[in-house]
Amino acid sequence: MPFMLTIFALVLIVVTLVTVVGVLGFVIANVAIVALALLGGLAISALLGGVSPGTTIIATLGLMLLLLSAKQRRLDKRNRGYDIDAVAAPATRPKRRKPLPPGTAATPLDLAWAAVGEHADWARSRLAVAQESCRLFLQLADRQPLDMDAGGLAVRIRKRIPEHVAECLDKCELATPSERRTILEELVFTLEKVGASADRARSRLMGPATGEMEVQRRHLTREGDSDPIGLD
Repeated sequence: MPFMLTIFALVLIVVTLVTVVGVLGFVIANVAIVALALLGGLAISALLGGVSPGTTIIATLGLMLLLLSAKQRRLDKRNRGYDIDAVAAPATRPKRRKPLPPGTAATPLDLAWAAVGEHADWARSRLAVAQESCRLFLQLADRQPLDMDAGGLAVRIRKRIPEHVAECLDKCELATPSERRTILEELVFTLEKVGASADRARSRLMGPATGEMEVQRRHLTREGDSDPIGLD
C-alpha cells in the first residue's frame, strides 16, 4: 500500500510540474493577452460591486478566450491571404522563346522585344510604345552617323537591350511567381525609360531638319518679283 501511494504521489507531482510548465509557457507566449485579460477582469469585478476572487477569475478567463479567439482569426486570415496569392500566381515555368521560321529576317533586338511581349503580355501596349520610339530613333540615327551621342544610344539599344532581356528571362526561370512578376515589371519599366530617352534624342535630331524646312517654307511662300523661286 505505501508503494502505491508513493507511485500516485510521483505521478501527481509530474502532472503538476507539466501543468505548471505549460501554464508558464502560455503566459510567457501571450503575456500581453494575459495582462489585458487580468486588468479587464479586475475592472469588471469592480463594476459589479467589489473585487471578489470568483468574479475576477471568471471575467479574466472570459476576456482571455475572446482575445485568443481574435488573435487566431487574424492568423487564419493572414494564412488565407498567402494561400490565395499562391493560387492566383501558380508556380509555372515561363515560356521559352520560340525560334523564328527559317528565312525570317529578325535582329536580336526584334527577338528581345518579342520575348518580353510574350512573357509580360499584360504590358504589351506599354512595350509597343517603347519599341516604336526606339525604332523611329534608330532609323534617324542611322542617317546621321557623325552624331556621337545618337550613335552611342543606338549601340546601347541594339546591344544592351537584348543582353538585359536575356538575363532577366533567365532569372525568371528560377524565380517564384511574385519574384517573376517583380523582375518583369522592372524590365518593362527599364525599357520604357530607354524609349523615353530615344524620344528625346530623336526630337533633338529632328530640330535642325525642322528649322531647315521652316526656312524653305518661308522662301517658297514669299511674294515678290525678286523671289528667285516665286510660285507664279
